[in-house]
Amino acid sequence: MNSKKKIAVIYSRAALADSEAIKSQESACREVATSEGYTILESLVDNGKSGGNLDRPGMQKLIELVEAKKIHAVFTLNSDRLSRSIMDYLFLRKLLKNNRVLLRFASQQVSDDAKDSELDAVRKIFSKYLRTANTVKEERKNLANQKRITNLNE
Repeated sequence: MNSKKKIAVIYSRAALADSEAIKSQESACREVATSEGYTILESLVDNGKSGGNLDRPGMQKLIELVEAKKIHAVFTLNSDRLSRSIMDYLFLRKLLKNNRVLLRFASQQVSDDAKDSELDAVRKIFSKYLRTANTVKEERKNLANQKRITNLNE
């Protein structure tokens, strides 16, 4: 890899197939990458793929490029685009760090220094908590609605 030229990939993901969301993520990442002087090697996309695991074609390609030391940076919209799993996310952070690949978010101000990495992990855990709390809230709301409907039908 040419050490003078800064090479990056863009990674975009949407759980529900949504071409507009992917285009928007890619555009935001491309703008940040270009402003930081990176040349985009490839834009990797997992459209309609859950972030619950790493078994996604775009993610597997990203891991291959990192391990082959073909890139200097990964640009993505935010940490949730990489993974919804805390363990997988921490694995990816370590993989990138061990291969000296920078991780940049288009919508979050997080650097690769130790302090920001730790804060980023805390944000990830809090984000997981909020998703779980919202799911429980929605389930309770649905249960209450079902009870109301049952009472009306009796």
